[in-house]
Amino acid sequence: MIKTLTQIRDNTFIKNVLLVLGASLLLGLSGPLNIPLPFTPIPLALRQILVPLLGIFLGPRRAALAVVAFIFQGVIGLPVFMGAGLFGPMAGYLLGYVAAAYITGKIAEKSPTYKTHFFALSMGSLSIYLFGMVGLMPYVGSVQKAFLLGVAPFILGDLLKIVLATKVSQFRANLFSNL
Repeated sequence: MIKTLTQIRDNTFIKNVLLVLGASLLLGLSGPLNIPLPFTPIPLALRQILVPLLGIFLGPRRAALAVVAFIFQGVIGLPVFMGAGLFGPMAGYLLGYVAAAYITGKIAEKSPTYKTHFFALSMGSLSIYLFGMVGLMPYVGSVQKAFLLGVAPFILGDLLKIVLATKVSQFRANLFSNL
């Protein structure tokens, strides 16, 4: 059976919508997978590395759209923001997720190598940190406090997550390279 161009385009559109919605739901469901820290309003969260990893797996546009759809879940009242709101101390991080998804995907699409994926994931995490610090500053009073409470406690753990996520991205690339 020969498919028409319209049928192929429709199938691609449906596939893209399902990928974006599925990734958005995954982000929403990952909310409870966090560890509150007593010394900072920012918890340890799986989402911090899941967002940039989606950038690698889905590409920049679909990953960014998935994050926007995830944020929309919170805007309409679904409990996906880990007890924080869109306008609380976590707001900058949430907006940083959109940038991280896009930046990571854009860098990663240039080359499927370990180095490129490591760099892409690092830049994605850096963008989350930057947006997060800016959003946290009004709540803690200074750039130094925002860094000490919103970035410094997470650097070592996030570096470990970046290494693991890079390995996951390479495993996925190797798994599907022969298909």
